[in-house]
Amino acid sequence: LGEPYRDEGFYTRELAAASMSKKPQRIVEIGTGLGIGALLLRILNPEADILTIDNRELIPAADGNVYPAGYISDQNKTRHNFMLGTIENLFWQNVQLFFIDGDHSYEGVSLDSEVALRKSEKGAIMLWHDYNDRHPGCMRGVDEICKKYGFALHLLPDSSTVSCVLK
Repeated sequence: LGEPYRDEGFYTRELAAASMSKKPQRIVEIGTGLGIGALLLRILNPEADILTIDNRELIPAADGNVYPAGYISDQNKTRHNFMLGTIENLFWQNVQLFFIDGDHSYEGVSLDSEVALRKSEKGAIMLWHDYNDRHPGCMRGVDEICKKYGFALHLLPDSSTVSCVLK
């Protein structure tokens, strides 16, 4: 699709590290987009139940076209569930890995993170994408959640994806 390489380090390394350390069986991705995250998560976790959530049915791409949410993962026949809506409609419990890459505003990140915390099991891993100066609301929301709950934020210097293990 001509989708540009959008950030330093992308998120493959962080998703791989979280998948290898946790071996999650229940994964939720917030912000399906074109489905790159879902595809990577399926490759890394072939037996896991994966649910992706997006509030958009159609996603604009770098090539100027508009595609259905999850298009890339669907084209690769990636097995996952898709939910149109928001995390507030999430019915799953005991999620072991959350990948938050949806609404990058402070309010969006804060809401997604708080709901994800309620739906996670102890020891789950939470990752946030686009933790960078281009998304100050995302950074503020992540920082406040980690401070509020005492989570140690893991950040690699060449990445815009951060993570923590939930207590």
